[in-house]
Amino acid sequence: MTGAQGTSTLAFAGRALASVLVCLVLAGCATIPNETPVQAVPNAPGAPTQTTLPKLGDMDPVSLIRGYLDDNTKPRELHAAARRYLSEPANSAWRDEAGFVIINDDFTVLQNEPSPRATPGPSTQSAVTKSLLVRGKKLGRLDLGDHTFVPEADDFEWPVTVRKQDGMWRIDNPLPGVVVPRGAFGHSYHAIQLFFFDPATVDAGQTRARLVPDRRYLSGDEPSGVPASIVEMLMHGPSAGLADAVRTKIPAGTRLLRNVVPGPDNVLTVNLAGLGELSKEDRRLLAAQIVLSLESVTKERIKVLNQDRPLTNDIAELRPADFADLSAAKQPSQGLQGYITVGGTVRSLKDNAPLAGPPGKPGFGALTAAQAPEGAGIAVTTVGSLRVGTNPIDLQTVPLAGGPLTLPSWRHGAAEVWTVAGSTVYRVLAGPDGKWAAKPVDATEFTSLGKITQLRLSRDGVRVAAIVGGFVVVGNIVVTQGSVRIAGVRKLAAGLTGGKAKAVDWRNPDELVVGLEATTGSPVVQLSMDGLDCVEFQKADLTVPIQWVASSPDRDYVVVDSSGMWQTKDAKQPWRPFPFSDRAAVPAYPG
Repeated sequence: MTGAQGTSTLAFAGRALASVLVCLVLAGCATIPNETPVQAVPNAPGAPTQTTLPKLGDMDPVSLIRGYLDDNTKPRELHAAARRYLSEPANSAWRDEAGFVIINDDFTVLQNEPSPRATPGPSTQSAVTKSLLVRGKKLGRLDLGDHTFVPEADDFEWPVTVRKQDGMWRIDNPLPGVVVPRGAFGHSYHAIQLFFFDPATVDAGQTRARLVPDRRYLSGDEPSGVPASIVEMLMHGPSAGLADAVRTKIPAGTRLLRNVVPGPDNVLTVNLAGLGELSKEDRRLLAAQIVLSLESVTKERIKVLNQDRPLTNDIAELRPADFADLSAAKQPSQGLQGYITVGGTVRSLKDNAPLAGPPGKPGFGALTAAQAPEGAGIAVTTVGSLRVGTNPIDLQTVPLAGGPLTLPSWRHGAAEVWTVAGSTVYRVLAGPDGKWAAKPVDATEFTSLGKITQLRLSRDGVRVAAIVGGFVVVGNIVVTQGSVRIAGVRKLAAGLTGGKAKAVDWRNPDELVVGLEATTGSPVVQLSMDGLDCVEFQKADLTVPIQWVASSPDRDYVVVDSSGMWQTKDAKQPWRPFPFSDRAAVPAYPG
């Protein structure tokens, strides 16, 4: 049996973000209604307070349990809505702050044969009890410290006892913490993005700084105080799983002077103190973190102040568009079309034209190839080696023993490309003399889970996704004094619609596209970086297994199945045959 764990400090609330399709990781994808921009307010400590909720009437035990689980999503006044379903002794003993477990929607409530027995009741001389069993799949938990989703696929069972109280059924043994079905969670909790920085770029100055999203979840139960809560979360720093991989420009000891609320002119004001001495560049980067993190709750102008004075002297009122340069580096140049490797040669993904130089000629022996997102780099795998350089006419050979090499993946903003040979993850870098050399990456947290068959670096260069033992696995790139390791590893979408994962690529810094080997649903899905949200593509015309997926912002999705290559503009549209289809082809957008 799986219970709930953790400690709750904040309850959040909101108006919608967008219409999304939510993936029930173990039960397929389902549509979630429109959501709205979120807002938040802290919980008040102490015992449950008087609410205006209607009294709960009698209902059958199965409906009682389902209603209780749905109302677990409402944290107002220590989950007063859910407490209506509990007997008086259970209400007094229930520790709603003890954790937050999310289960699949197609859980079952099994009802045993009723076994009436006389027991003392709080307000009656006797009570009747029944035993039931809730059985389903645990998808994961909401970390109540930093409000991130932690995937933890497991079986879920809760033996439930219900009893008659004042002639009505009530739950007598709630689990510690809350348990919420995925659909109810999607109705009440909304994803927001906090932003931090790639440490490889932020120290180089604002012209190269690259933002990294950090996904959190806020409840829509109490509509007030969310902007302040977002700023406070930013001041506390990145989530636990991302902490070693990113940097913040908000100094320790920073605090809010006043609540973050819009004024009469609708301008939201964030007034900070404790910043100390900051350079002009650091002040701008700090303002970018705040403005872009607040984008999910307001589209209005934002004033960022340092003790009542503008933080950035050049612009008093800021909008997300003022920081477009910080995110532009994530997008490959539109002039770069990517490659397709087929028949031992490397060709253009745009028009199938052979690449200039040896890689485009028959007999080269190319297995896979990737173009650097900035354009000045090509990496080609052959048997036992990586051919890499800035010019396809003059590629350097880097021997890599251990087994077949995976499709190369370039790290954005760096002359660095990753691949896997056998059980070793390599990063191949250009030295000051122009020579390329391979260095192993400490990928123990990946390789301990199984064999790596595909590996892709994220669009911001901070995360890595891989197919490991048939699962989608995501980790963070941590650099410490020149050594590189993959940390904070999480297995996503275990058992996704009954199929193993076969292929993966990044769509955006916070979204993945996954191809499945065998499935009862669509063989192609798009996942949020934590695996909780999912969009299922059309499945007509596709045949499993999906061998390769290629994805990039604002470009067609491309997949290779057992019959050939297919493309589509989005998940709602049907797949179209690729103009030069080949089931042995390996497509790859720049990256």
